[in-house]
Amino acid sequence: ESIDNVGDGQVYGVEFDLSTPLDFIGERRFNSQSDYVLNLGFTQDIPTWKMAFGATYREQGDAYSRVLAEEVVTSYGGDLEIFVEKQIASNIVVRFTGTNLLDSSKDEVFDKFGSVDDQISRDYDEYELETESSGPVYQLVMRVAF
Repeated sequence: ESIDNVGDGQVYGVEFDLSTPLDFIGERRFNSQSDYVLNLGFTQDIPTWKMAFGATYREQGDAYSRVLAEEVVTSYGGDLEIFVEKQIASNIVVRFTGTNLLDSSKDEVFDKFGSVDDQISRDYDEYELETESSGPVYQLVMRVAF
């Protein structure tokens, strides 16, 4: 069932984003910005079964941050999300989603210094490693349109 003005059209598409350097304003990177971000995904509708499924993979490069007397490198693991959904009535959809299926983590390395001079000479005051991980998450959601 569709809205009256939609008809029986089908949608296909590809999206491509590109970021290019802005060297004309300088070569210093923004703090905490990754070298790259990669998102790959698809969604497949199966109208005869009133179902859809899809997957998304996300990966990004290391992010670097530097402030007075502290430098941080943040790394992220690849992330995989999948979903399957089924329309069980004209106004009800049930969706099962699995996120962080690769059990990725966020890892941070902190280089800390007592002063700017120590930072320049690489005379460390403190070195710290942090890792955060949540494990895979599974979710079952029912949507009802009124």
